[in-house]
Amino acid sequence: MKKPIILEKVRVGSGALIYSIKYLDNEVNEFISFNEIFYKEFQEQMEWINATIKIMADRRGCDEAWFKDEGVDGEQVYAIRKGKLRLYCVRDGRLSLIIGGGGIKKTRTYQEDPLLYSKVKVLRQIEEEFFRRLDEGEIKYCENELTGNLIFEVEIEE
Repeated sequence: MKKPIILEKVRVGSGALIYSIKYLDNEVNEFISFNEIFYKEFQEQMEWINATIKIMADRRGCDEAWFKDEGVDGEQVYAIRKGKLRLYCVRDGRLSLIIGGGGIKKTRTYQEDPLLYSKVKVLRQIEEEFFRRLDEGEIKYCENELTGNLIFEVEIEE
């Protein structure tokens, strides 16, 4: 089933632009949802993840050191990890980050966990189309935001 999503601005700073995917039929984006689901039980890890994203946006950019590469064949899909928590994202060098969803890693690989695997599969679709649109000028970096066509359709499993 195809679902429309939009890239919603989460945080902008001198270091990077941080966006999150938001399903158009949901009230909140995936980053807010991730916080709502996991903050209470994993407060220390969530505070670290949120502080890391703040540091990326405000100062350091999306430096590779913050991430575990989860992509295949050159994909720009990564995870921000703390303890068992994983927050999956697409990274465009140091410039921007698109946050997808995440969860608790309970298996050896994310591919073995249906929830985590579904989050990564959605980001893979966005990653491919996002970089195509950047290359073709449909999406542009304009001062402190992404402009252009920020609406995507992704295939999800019910």
